[in-house]
Order: sequence, then structure tokens, then C-alpha cells
Amino acid sequence: SSGINAEWPLRPGGSKDAGLQFLKKALDDCKNKDTRDFLAGKYVSYLQFVMKDVETAKNFIMDHLEENQKNKRMYARLMELELNPTTTPPDCEKMTKIFDLALNSSLSDEEKTLFSH
Repeated sequence: SSGINAEWPLRPGGSKDAGLQFLKKALDDCKNKDTRDFLAGKYVSYLQFVMKDVETAKNFIMDHLEENQKNKRMYARLMELELNPTTTPPDCEKMTKIFDLALNSSLSDEEKTLFSH
């Protein structure tokens, strides 16, 4: 067959690194904002669950938020990563910084209210 399935690196025998690079390339090449946000979420999940690299996932989200402060899902994912049981206990200062980052972002007032509750 042709298309994405023929090139998909996660088929049996594919490597984790190839899968990560495939997602990164798709993300970098994507022009549609909604699709890009979707792929960013998949990339973070891949880093967290497949590559077991929570710190890189956190750094990626911070970089992504610099480009797109209106992506409320990324603030929530960052919070989830801070609460990740595979890391040390949650750092209250980091959690507060995430809330501050979201509340000082360009999210709408309604989104900020929903995020803070």
C-alpha cells in the first residue's frame, strides 16, 4: 500500500527513535494550527510513554507555549507531567509557575477561569 502506512516507522520491527523522528518531522512540516496542536500532543505523549523522557516532554511544551500561548491543552499537559508519578513528588513552585504562565498568557478570561478551577 502507499501513503503514511507504507512509511510508518512503528510497524513491527520499527525503532522508537524512528517513531519519534517521524512525529517530529510531521509536526515541523504541518501548517494547519489544529493539526499541529494535535501532533504536538502526540509528540509529548510519545516522549512520555514510549521514550520515557518526561524532561524533554516538559521542555518541548515550554517551547511550544512560547509560540502558541493559546493552547490550553499544553498547559494542562505540562501540569500532568509535573504530577507524573515516575518523577519525584510534585514541586509546588513549578506547579505555581505553570498556573502563573497560563494565567498570564493570551488565553481568554473564560479559559483562564476554567484552567484555574
